[in-house]
Amino acid sequence: MSKILFIPVYNCNIQVKRLINKIKKKELDQISEILFIDNQSSDQTLETLLKETKNIKKKITIILNDNNYGLGGSHKVALNYAKNNKYNDLIVFHGDDQGNLEDLDKLISVDTQRKYDFILGSRFMKGSILHNYSFIRICGNIFFNFIFSLVTFKWLNDLGSGLNLIRLDNLDIKKIESFPDNLTFNYYLTLYICYYKKNFLFVPITWSETDQ
Repeated sequence: MSKILFIPVYNCNIQVKRLINKIKKKELDQISEILFIDNQSSDQTLETLLKETKNIKKKITIILNDNNYGLGGSHKVALNYAKNNKYNDLIVFHGDDQGNLEDLDKLISVDTQRKYDFILGSRFMKGSILHNYSFIRICGNIFFNFIFSLVTFKWLNDLGSGLNLIRLDNLDIKKIESFPDNLTFNYYLTLYICYYKKNFLFVPITWSETDQ
């Protein structure tokens, strides 16, 4: 099953350089292509992408959005690109170096029978590891996870960690296109998953904050 790794970036020149150096040291055998989408960064992010990705032994595609479409807008661009290029799965991994590349293997291997439409990274379930994440933010996230769980009648461990695997064969892109382009995109995606009774699984991940 072909998989594309989507990395949204915005004003994260220093962080994405670190991430690319980590990618160079990892095999990523099950990834066919890495798609970077720059949301009109005003720093040197695009230049860093063009320079630092040259030695990655994978197909690399870099898209510069015409305007700042927001995080949700970049997701829509990536989903359409993946569908148009006949990929089976889209993996989302943010470019600001908060996630752990080792968790990619976990997302890919946890569902060998392909039972799930979505495999979602969770920062707040048993087995998750958080570094430099404030107590107030943890409490706020857990509170909103609880509220959404009450509304959807589904236990939701994280409303949008930035590390997800999306199966594309059972995804209605037209419905996704109606979601907001801003940071609430993941909330709408969660509601879509629950309302249309998609099969999903949360897995614990490692998440760090340093200079993001």
